[in-house]
Amino acid sequence: MKKKSQRKRLASEQPVRRRLYVSDQVKPQAYSRARTISNVSKARKFRSDRDKELEKEKRVHRSRMFFAYCLVASLATTLVLTQIYFDATYVSFNDDTDEVIKQPDFDKMTALTREYLSQHPFERISFLMNNDGFEQYLVKQMPEIKEAKLKKANLFSNSLSVSLRRPEARFKNQYVDAQGMIFENNFFSPPELEIIDNSGAGDSSLPGSFLSFIGQVASGLSDAGLVAQKVVIPPGALRYVELYIDGVSYPFKAQIDRVPARQVADIISMKKYLEGKNLIPSYVDVRVEGRGYWR
Repeated sequence: MKKKSQRKRLASEQPVRRRLYVSDQVKPQAYSRARTISNVSKARKFRSDRDKELEKEKRVHRSRMFFAYCLVASLATTLVLTQIYFDATYVSFNDDTDEVIKQPDFDKMTALTREYLSQHPFERISFLMNNDGFEQYLVKQMPEIKEAKLKKANLFSNSLSVSLRRPEARFKNQYVDAQGMIFENNFFSPPELEIIDNSGAGDSSLPGSFLSFIGQVASGLSDAGLVAQKVVIPPGALRYVELYIDGVSYPFKAQIDRVPARQVADIISMKKYLEGKNLIPSYVDVRVEGRGYWR
C-alpha cells in the first residue's frame, strides 16, 4: 500500500503533457497584427477612392444632362413663341385672277387664320393640321369662300390657298352657287339668271330653300348644255317655282322639296320628249318624280 501511494504522489508531481495540434505548428509571423491591419486599410482606401471617382462621374453626367434638357426646352419655347407672335400668312387663289372683279378681304382671312391657330396651337405643326376643321371655321366666318387649305410655307410663315364661290343666281343682295350655298360678297361678274318674286310675300329676301334649290338646278342644267334664263315664283306659291330655259318658250314647274338632280333629269327628259313629238305646250309640270304633265 505504501508503494502505491508513493507512485501516485510522484505521478501527480510530474508536468502534464499537452497534445500538439496542427494549428499550433503555424508560424507566428502569419498572424502578424501590423501586417493584417495594413492590408485591410489599403483595400478600404482603394475602394473609397474608386467610389469618389464614380460619384464625381455621376455628378458630371447629371450636370451635362441638365444642361442639355435646359437647352432643348429653351429652343422649343423660343420656336413656339416665334411662331405664335411672328408667323405670317400668305393668301393665294386657286381661281383665275382675271375673272375676279374686286379684291377679297385678305386682312380678314389672315386674321381668322391667326385666330384659328391661337385656338388650336398644336395644329401649327404640319402633320397635326386639321384642314377640314380649319376650312369649316373659315367658311362659317366668310361664306363666300368655297375651299381653303392651310399649309406651312416655311418655319415662320403659312400659305393659305382659297377658292371663291361663283354665283349661279342672284336675288337682291343674296347670291347662290352651284352647291346651293348662299353668300353676300361676290367677287365675279353678276349672274345672268333672273329671279322674279311674284308670291306677294313682301319679304326683302327669299327663303334659303328657294335660293339653294335654284342654284343647284341652274348648275345641273348648265352641265347638260342648257341655260336657265329666268325663275319666277308665282302668286301664292309656297313650294314650287316656274323655270324658263333659254330657247324654250314654255316654263317648267319644279318642286323645291325634291332632289335638284332628279328634278333636272325630269326636265331634260320632258324637253326631249316634247321636241320629238313637235309639241309646244303652255307649261310642263314635273313636280311629281318620274311623271310629267303638260298643257
